[in-house]
Amino acid sequence: YPMPSVTAWEWPPGPSHMSSPGRCQVLASCARKVFAKVGNAAFWVPAKAEPRSPLEEFALETFWFHVKRLGWGEKAISG
Repeated sequence: YPMPSVTAWEWPPGPSHMSSPGRCQVLASCARKVFAKVGNAAFWVPAKAEPRSPLEEFALETFWFHVKRLGWGEKAISG
């Protein structure tokens, strides 16, 4: 079925108690701290993991957004 080639948010999604610009600042701060420690290393977060940081939370929200957009369910995801 046809889908847009690019799907994005105006601001990152997040908890309703945090404004979108505030969430951007938190994510940017966390990203700088991680980069300062490990550089540009890649990390894996299991699909069903409990996020340990705002960056992992954002990664999982983004992942599940696209899973749902593709019409997949939890059964299609291995973990």
